[in-house]
Amino acid sequence: MQEFPINWWAVLVAAIVKMAIGAAWYSPLLFGPRWMALASCGEADMKARLPRLLAFDFIASLIMAFVLAHAVHYAGARTLATGAAVGFLNWLGFIATVTFGLTVYEKRPWALFGIANGFQLVSLLVMGRSWRCGRDLAHGDCKAARPSIGARLAACKLIITENKQVTLVMESTFSLASAPRCRGNSPENQCGLQHRNSGSDWPAHN
Repeated sequence: MQEFPINWWAVLVAAIVKMAIGAAWYSPLLFGPRWMALASCGEADMKARLPRLLAFDFIASLIMAFVLAHAVHYAGARTLATGAAVGFLNWLGFIATVTFGLTVYEKRPWALFGIANGFQLVSLLVMGRSWRCGRDLAHGDCKAARPSIGARLAACKLIITENKQVTLVMESTFSLASAPRCRGNSPENQCGLQHRNSGSDWPAHN
């Protein structure tokens, strides 16, 4: 498997972002009460198990962020949009299909399927974007990942300058190659050309 440097801060941030989305998604303001009713989960039982559940969820989020980092890298995602697209495809191929089968075979409520998959979809979309940002920069923000116009112009100027230098070298080479061949051992030969390399004249040709 191809190895590449991983920005562990980006993995950590992506996991925390997923946890934050989950806290909002399953809050009383959104889908928390509905989910608890569909899952037959009591409020007292949930509060009692919450610390352990959050620890397990955080570990699972770290693993998901780590695997998603590889998916983003191997997919060659170069923008935030393509990073989100990788997250969407991972949700569609590995989460939606599995939970769809479980819902059908275990006769789970489709509303529960919608709540759970909505959360996973939003999480992977955001994680894919955030990981793409972290992949570009180990320090800083996403905007700095894109070179400024001035930096791009400077790079173009450097390329043009290097090309001119190569052209000059090639022109000099062709000029020497097309020059008349020198005769005689004297520096004042028929060509009038002299080349000094380590203090010696250009080798004469007869």
